[in-house]
Amino acid sequence: MLEAYSKKYESGLFPWIAIPVLTVVLVLLMGIQGEASWFIDHGRFHVSVHGRISCFECHGDVRKESLHPDPMAVNKGLNDFYRLDQCSGCHREVVENLDSGVHAGERVKAPQEYRVCTACHDPHYQLTAKKLPPAFDQSKPVSLQCGVCHAEKTALPALSSDDEGCMVCHRLVEEEDPGAAKKVAAFCFKCHGDYQVAAGLAFPAVDLQAYGFSTHSGQSCLVCHPKSAEFGHGGQERIACLACHNRHDEKVSHAAHLDVSCEACHLSGIVPVRGPDKVLWQIELKPDQPGNLHNMTLKREEGSCERCHHKGNPVGAAAMVLPAKSIMCMPCHAATFSAGDMTTIISLFLFLAGMTSLCIVWVSARRPIPGEPAPGPEAHKAAGNRRGMDILSKTLYVLKIVALDIFLQRRLFKQSVLRWFIHSLIFWPFVFRFLWGMTALLTSLWTPGSSLPWTMLDKNDHLVAFLFDFSGLMILSGVILTTLRRVRARSEDIGGLPGQDWPVLILLGGIVIIGFTLEGMRIAMTGPWPGSGYAFLGYAISRLFTDNPALPEIYGYVWYLHAIVTGALVAYLPFSNLLHMIMAPVVIAMNAISRAGESG
Repeated sequence: MLEAYSKKYESGLFPWIAIPVLTVVLVLLMGIQGEASWFIDHGRFHVSVHGRISCFECHGDVRKESLHPDPMAVNKGLNDFYRLDQCSGCHREVVENLDSGVHAGERVKAPQEYRVCTACHDPHYQLTAKKLPPAFDQSKPVSLQCGVCHAEKTALPALSSDDEGCMVCHRLVEEEDPGAAKKVAAFCFKCHGDYQVAAGLAFPAVDLQAYGFSTHSGQSCLVCHPKSAEFGHGGQERIACLACHNRHDEKVSHAAHLDVSCEACHLSGIVPVRGPDKVLWQIELKPDQPGNLHNMTLKREEGSCERCHHKGNPVGAAAMVLPAKSIMCMPCHAATFSAGDMTTIISLFLFLAGMTSLCIVWVSARRPIPGEPAPGPEAHKAAGNRRGMDILSKTLYVLKIVALDIFLQRRLFKQSVLRWFIHSLIFWPFVFRFLWGMTALLTSLWTPGSSLPWTMLDKNDHLVAFLFDFSGLMILSGVILTTLRRVRARSEDIGGLPGQDWPVLILLGGIVIIGFTLEGMRIAMTGPWPGSGYAFLGYAISRLFTDNPALPEIYGYVWYLHAIVTGALVAYLPFSNLLHMIMAPVVIAMNAISRAGESG
């Protein structure tokens, strides 16, 4: 037999059998451990072995307490309250058997470990150890099997006046109960609503009048503090705000603020602090007054932003409250559909004025756009080849022209491979950044509950940090190569293509260089995060600003310099050679559509 057992073990069958068995045993053991909640399910308690005895037979010491609940005891664990004599009064034979090393009819190796009954047995819900009726199914809730042991009844037996006095507070509140929020609040405010007790024992008291007008006053306390009504009260974790709420879009919060906790902005009377990976908060308890912590409707004029954005702040934030990235920033960033700052307003006004002037000139001149030759014999021949095309073929033809002549820039490639390469170093990063930013912006507005937009907006994400540094480096490389090429070949020109525009190169280069400087300053202010090296240029620049206490004050001015240079480029765009970035795709697409239409 031993040999057969050995063969099974060696064949690998034993682990496959043993693991599920052990798992089931562990689950069963966990299922019968004492629960730590202070709320009691009356129905489950009624069918337990203790359902017929008074609460005070086990909790008689409650009558002797000057405070119940005792705020100084709520942070203890369940077993900290246990005394063996609470059980031995009725279960003396169990204690005597343990003294002999026997428990539940079996000999145990460490009987002292069995002297804390609540480690395995829940005194409020422990079912009888006697044989249950065959029809009783332990896998189903006992409240659904009332007819198994006795005739079906519509209500539980009334409790004694003493026990009902306990259940007024300790009866389990069902989530679907319309009055759940008020009942739970009454339970919590036994301590947190009593200012005199809280002041004497130094734990948070709530201003009940202010709480009644707060945002979450209609919600049960257990929604945000699900583990607060149980032992170990002080070690509970709060539910994250994002479990119920969506993040603010950047138009509201001016930036994604992914490394800032919601409470750091919204809670009253707190102080933001820099944690290991995000901005957290602290609160100083004032023993002479209750707190208004739950008022979470702070407005700008109440100093919500200025909590972090001030001189000498400890969280690595800019001293200025900077505006949201506007529509002017969209070619490079995940911006917003806004134009609230003066730099954007002036730049867009000049841009629109310039474009309007050009349109007036073009319309009044009534001549083809420069650089777009009139259709010749070859064009007419191509149009003849397109005759008879159906709608799908026409659409595919237009898409082909857009892909080859706009995105892949086929015409420029045929004329000069080098110029095409340099042009692509500038063109493609802008296309990538614009598409990335628009995707992040639109998904943050349409599906704010998903993780995609916030990952795309996270500057500290490894992929985002690398791609944006790499694309920025491509633009800067394109500007440098264009400058060098123009300096070395001033006389070179390609027919039909515009010459070099020096202001554009200066503005483009300035935007990228200042942008990298801002990234380096941001990393230096907030401190490098794990993987910050993926932002390889920004991280390298941040090393130049290490231990510079003036950075938060300087950052805002550099940010506005970046915005002003960007605004200057936008305002200059209608009068520059860079206008072809807008007009060339439009003209090529319109011509493709027109030619496809001629085929009908």
